[in-house]
Amino acid sequence: MAAVVTAATLLVPALPAAAKTTVKVDGNDVTITVPIDCVGCKGKKARDGSDLAQYWEKTAEDAWNAAFDKYPFCSKYKFKLDIEIKARGDDFQFTEGRHRILAGLPGSGLTQMGWDGVFESTPGGTPGQRSPDGTRYFENDGDGSMGADATPTVIIHEFGHVIGLGDDRDDNGNVVTGRDRTVMAGGSTNSDGTRNTQNSRLKFDQQLIDRIGNQLTNLGKIKCGQVWKGTLHSEGGAVGCPTEVWDGRVALRVTGDGKIVGTGELATTLALDCAGEPAATYTEEFTVRGKATPERRALLFRDQTDTCLGIAADPTVSIACWGVPGGKIKRAGKQARGTFATDLAGATQYRTTLKLRCVHNCELASPGVG
Repeated sequence: MAAVVTAATLLVPALPAAAKTTVKVDGNDVTITVPIDCVGCKGKKARDGSDLAQYWEKTAEDAWNAAFDKYPFCSKYKFKLDIEIKARGDDFQFTEGRHRILAGLPGSGLTQMGWDGVFESTPGGTPGQRSPDGTRYFENDGDGSMGADATPTVIIHEFGHVIGLGDDRDDNGNVVTGRDRTVMAGGSTNSDGTRNTQNSRLKFDQQLIDRIGNQLTNLGKIKCGQVWKGTLHSEGGAVGCPTEVWDGRVALRVTGDGKIVGTGELATTLALDCAGEPAATYTEEFTVRGKATPERRALLFRDQTDTCLGIAADPTVSIACWGVPGGKIKRAGKQARGTFATDLAGATQYRTTLKLRCVHNCELASPGVG
């Protein structure tokens, strides 16, 4: 389950091909197709005596599709994995638009599989991953190898890579936090010191499916998450200065993995500012960052930063950085509101009221949870 091939020299295409693993969306049904040329597969048998290419297809499809049936993404999308392996002879080169696997005989040293490193535009995943989640195999043809005697655990893991998943272990071979005994942990050491091997029975969970869904969202294939829009009203200012009143609008999107992103704008007309300057109108744009919390439906999101609720304006203007660590927005149906107090450097205080209404995917029970 290595991330790179070390046991053979591969016949790599001279130029990177256009993709790849493909995606077809029909309503809430999403078919992920993995086209593969298997060099050396023709006439070879799998460990159970069946046709090698068909065995690889069935082993990976059965496992991943069972997980997709159990765990929908974004509470609605049902994924389906369709692997199409063409068994090729030993002297086959490559076909543009298809991944390639070099099949090795038992004992050849190609008893495990690895994929070459290819470019991707949207890497992501858990910090510390040996290879990160990403869209590389949706954007490029991959080149790899696997032994004919690969176990189901190895096959399932390696096909997880070509649908967007990275290795859930770090450079030291330890499982990243919270991923003990899961499919993409591969050959690694769990937090309790036990070792995952090519024969271990590793599990699927919702996080794996959410991570695949996030890659398809990054690619623009599907849309997931709630959209909330509303208004801001903020009053306050620096100590000893006239009160400032800011009003504006904000739009937030809660993504499938619980991240909150958004934008907004605040405006005010000051009759007299702290320096005694004439009346002026100020408009400030800002961005929003936060994290959805699935444990309580009443919460739209709670910030995880140390300084403010997660809204920051132009560095020269601090009004848009409002809220307190752990500040909450209470949700009731399609409505949500919160009130925040801000103390910036002990000198500037504001009280901000936020009112939101859900305008998309409001039927999701827990925003941010696939």
